[in-house]
Amino acid sequence: YHLKNNTYGETVPDILSVSTFNRKLKEKILSDNFVEIDIVHHFMAVVSNICKLRNFPNISYIPKFINNADKIYSDMMNFFNCDFDTVKRKFSDCTLLKENHNGPLFYTKIVQELHLLNDLFTKNNPELKQQLQQYKVRDDTLASVMFRNTYWTNMSVLQLIVKDILRQLVYVMYNFLLENNYIKDNHVYFVGDGLYIERKYFTPDLLDKLQKHIKLKMNYDIILHCK
Repeated sequence: YHLKNNTYGETVPDILSVSTFNRKLKEKILSDNFVEIDIVHHFMAVVSNICKLRNFPNISYIPKFINNADKIYSDMMNFFNCDFDTVKRKFSDCTLLKENHNGPLFYTKIVQELHLLNDLFTKNNPELKQQLQQYKVRDDTLASVMFRNTYWTNMSVLQLIVKDILRQLVYVMYNFLLENNYIKDNHVYFVGDGLYIERKYFTPDLLDKLQKHIKLKMNYDIILHCK
């Protein structure tokens, strides 16, 4: 895994990798012997922390998302007549940036604020916009070929920034796990918002330790869970 020909974004594999499998297949292969540790509401968690740390003006609803997620999900399910997974997917892959503003109040405000943030980051980071253009025409890794038309080509600058921060968060987790002997013989699998470690090394207090370590290293308030 590495940042192939780029300096920003998420790591991608050069060969067939667990990270390119869909969730059901990953769980089928790994669930017996491995535990997945990932970030709750990973996209919105990162965006919320960005807003809190930088204190952006005119951004007030995004930082409140984590504590109000259940109500937001319920309101959206009722308004759009859809299931929980559909709503959750909107907040995990940021399809909200492609949506209109019709819906429950909290939802519409979050969509508006995500657009404001994306416009701000796009204006202030022209090199990242250029990098996204390069993704569309150049990247030849297996992962990018698989997702070329539906993933890289539709990504926003805000998504790219979030993916880079997620990469940093996962590596902070990885280094802690490695240094404290929760990973042996390099038996670990990376996914976009977390990683898998061997089940036999997982302990009940591990998530709390990781959350505190992330706070110490990056000053991010992150909630982790395991599967």
